[in-house]
Amino acid sequence: MDKRYYIGIDIGSTASKVVVIDDEKLIDSFCIPTGWNSKETANTIMQKLKENGLSNSMSCAATGCGRGMRGVR
Repeated sequence: MDKRYYIGIDIGSTASKVVVIDDEKLIDSFCIPTGWNSKETANTIMQKLKENGLSNSMSCAATGCGRGMRGVR
């Protein structure tokens, strides 16, 4: 069975923070500039999660300016 990841995202007006945990520990965390377009930022975050193999089995909670982003691939 694949490992389950829990991802917390805060897309703020100037910086976006991301943490990834599993059932046991912190797996990853990073901060990137938000820029002008929070949807682009959400897509960048998703791409980074995919590159790190963390997007297959995940639950996600988001807050901040980008909390309403849907349809990010």
